[in-house]
Amino acid sequence: EEFREVIQLCDIEGFTYEEIANMVESPIGTVRSRLYRGRKLLRAKLEDYAKKHGYNTESGE
Repeated sequence: EEFREVIQLCDIEGFTYEEIANMVESPIGTVRSRLYRGRKLLRAKLEDYAKKHGYNTESGE
């Protein structure tokens, strides 16, 4: 849940890291860490979902 909240505030609603830190009453470093870890988890879940449904997940990077 802590990852979901910061991802939604940053990536969907467009708030800055500083604004999010104030909203969730956490240091900006914690916000950045939650974003990094949350995005990593989301990426893994989306890749797994895509593979199960026949999509190519190779990014070419």
